[in-house]
Amino acid sequence: MNYWHFIIFALTILSMIFFLFMNLSFIQAYLISVLFILIIYFVIALIRGKILSYLLNEACDPVKYLKRIRKQEIVMKRKPKYLAFLAINKAAAYIVLGEYEKARSLLDAID
Repeated sequence: MNYWHFIIFALTILSMIFFLFMNLSFIQAYLISVLFILIIYFVIALIRGKILSYLLNEACDPVKYLKRIRKQEIVMKRKPKYLAFLAINKAAAYIVLGEYEKARSLLDAID
């Protein structure tokens, strides 16, 4: 996870330098750079969401879907709200696999 922070920091600095060489003020360069980074972040989040949706709904591959969900759980381990959403998605994958008891226990464990 730390390497993503470094990459985002480096992209922000590089884009700020680029905009400063274009004779923009520091505040303008900073705001445009932050906007640029936010757009990149949201595009990556949308792509990940589309991939997850494709794996369960169209490719009907709940095993790969569960692997992706487990990776997301590792990243979101300190955010209980997102873990609840992931548990619901995990339960949907177990339902597709036919493991209804696991799905029920996951859903019962959600606060």
